[in-house]
Amino acid sequence: MSAGGPSDGSYSRPMQKHNPSETALKVAHSVLTLSHTGDWNDRLPPRLRQLTEELMIAAKLRRYTPRVIQTARKSWMARMYRWNDLLLPGMFHALGYRKCYINDTALKAIAAGATQVVILGAGFDTLAMRLAPEFAQVHFFEVDHPATAKAKHAAITELGQPDNVHLLSVDLERTKIPQAMAMDKHWQSAAKTLFIAEGLLMYLRHTDVLDLFQQASSCATKGSQIVFSHCLPAWATGTAGTVGRFMVRTVGEPIQSWVNSADLPEYLDSTPWTVVSGVDSDNRHGIERYAVAELLEASSHRPTHPPLGREGWA
Repeated sequence: MSAGGPSDGSYSRPMQKHNPSETALKVAHSVLTLSHTGDWNDRLPPRLRQLTEELMIAAKLRRYTPRVIQTARKSWMARMYRWNDLLLPGMFHALGYRKCYINDTALKAIAAGATQVVILGAGFDTLAMRLAPEFAQVHFFEVDHPATAKAKHAAITELGQPDNVHLLSVDLERTKIPQAMAMDKHWQSAAKTLFIAEGLLMYLRHTDVLDLFQQASSCATKGSQIVFSHCLPAWATGTAGTVGRFMVRTVGEPIQSWVNSADLPEYLDSTPWTVVSGVDSDNRHGIERYAVAELLEASSHRPTHPPLGREGWA
């Protein structure tokens, strides 16, 4: 099985604790730029462009001023992101495919009876704000590091927070997922839930990825699912990704784990989750691949897990 992460700690560098995740902001601005490229605004989930721009502006970010945010409308900004594809192959357009995959999976889960959606490391993602008005019976929980959650909360408060969107400001290095969810009175561990780990797992150590799945299972019921993206070993360990890995390391959120799509069933074998999606061989997904796993049986135990070993989530 081709999976794992750095063993010598050389990739370990904590995210700045008091600033919003730089990766989360770059992803939001990249997706916003993509929405102004070709026919992508029609292909992306409805209202994604509008809400992303409104959230970023309302957050009143020091580096992402309204003027900077609106550069996403410029053709030269799209060219700059395409040049970044030399470092992160295919990722400019891959972000769009990822947003569509996650959105479609959420809609399918809700149609199948999920009444809770938990977005781990939500960053400036807009899924909860977009879907909450349409699905009043579903509770959407955003869980993120306090530095990022503070900026996101200020923005959502200004825009108007739907009653079924709940923001949890939690450092999951110190607090377990079940404990974090129990902080909100709307959380029901017996309800069918969709967990979302989008653009997240690659920033966690291999052991912490598996622990995330264990922790999620310990507060979920049979039929719950988790949709996630993961980094490919060929980019994470090969010479082709050397410069790209250096660049993501400089912003304090280095690549720490990777696995091939075909190896996911074995990778998750020590957890209660079963991969229910097929092998993702779509090269349009850049350096990542996407998958869905499900709790086909109720978790037989509720183990005590240590908090995850990372300073912050993107």
